Amino acid sequence: MTWQWLPPGRTRRRAVLGAAGAMLAWAAATGQLFVWRDDADRPLAPADAVVVLAGGRSERLDHGLRLAAEGVAPVLVISNGAEPTWPEARAVCRGGAGPAGAPTGVPAGAPTGVEVLCPRPDPQRTAGEATMVARLAAERGWRRVVVVTSDFHALRSRLWFERCAAGAYEVEVVGVDSHYNPAQVLGLAMREQVGLLAAVTVQRGCPPTA
Repeated sequence: MTWQWLPPGRTRRRAVLGAAGAMLAWAAATGQLFVWRDDADRPLAPADAVVVLAGGRSERLDHGLRLAAEGVAPVLVISNGAEPTWPEARAVCRGGAGPAGAPTGVPAGAPTGVEVLCPRPDPQRTAGEATMVARLAAERGWRRVVVVTSDFHALRSRLWFERCAAGAYEVEVVGVDSHYNPAQVLGLAMREQVGLLAAVTVQRGCPPTA
């Protein structure tokens, strides 16, 4: 075997180029998986329920109300919607008006004839929300649910909801543009990667239903 000696300068350049290439690959993969996922405008098949996950800014609730108004499902589930810290959702849960100052096209509250449920997940995280919906689906005989979340959160949500559904019903996850700035998106994407890693290693089972 022949060893080829490289000058220190060339070795450093190769190391720098290799590190830069790895960072670019990571950035591209991160963008594809967690950032550029806004698929809110794609057509949806009818479902038994539209589920709005807690968190985000206002994009999740706004889009959930739009889908309910479009007749995608007769039931609108707003996770943690009754919490005082989320006044826009709490108003909808109480049968009042929708988000104040909402964008054009967002209904002023849930449409007539749409049932609104505002359960509290346990545990208070994505896995708990998936467990909560699995329980509701079993109780109500749902065969298909549409889950609304932010773009950066869609991948991990899909993993948990499909895991907890266990084939008993169909899950479609819609990722809505979160409108965060690049620095915020980077931080959120890194957090999602940690959460996704945990979900496929140490948190591999669906939490038991209450």
